[in-house]
Amino acid sequence: MRERLEHCVVRLDPAEYNPRWRAAGNLNELLGDMHAEAIRSVTQDGDHVIIDKFAREELMERRLDGMEISLLQRTKAEEELCVAAASIIAREAFLVGLDELSREWGLELRKGAGAPADQAAREFVSTFGAERLAEVAKVHFKNTKRVGGEA
Repeated sequence: MRERLEHCVVRLDPAEYNPRWRAAGNLNELLGDMHAEAIRSVTQDGDHVIIDKFAREELMERRLDGMEISLLQRTKAEEELCVAAASIIAREAFLVGLDELSREWGLELRKGAGAPADQAAREFVSTFGAERLAEVAKVHFKNTKRVGGEA
């Protein structure tokens, strides 16, 4: 898919994500910035853009102000082939990033909010210290407090 479809992946590893999340003030604002960056990089005037609605429509409209595109924001947008493909490409980028961080730190980092992720985070904190958790995890998630880190 990556080879056949024009796309842009905006990937923020935790070390960059955490300060940007703090600066944005909430997740939707950060997602809006990232969506807009990707949309601006692959669209041309007159293009029709479909995205999965994750916030009030005005949020994306403001970020794409001045662009001559048609923007449709709707829930369950992955029913559209282009949105489903974008979701698959984004998921792969996330999993590749997680694997890269795991190799870099020499332990298996886990995704999600369940026990496996908590155990991996505890191992990380035990080995490298809670102050370094922000280099491998989204620290505003509840897991952070459960494993002894600061949110």
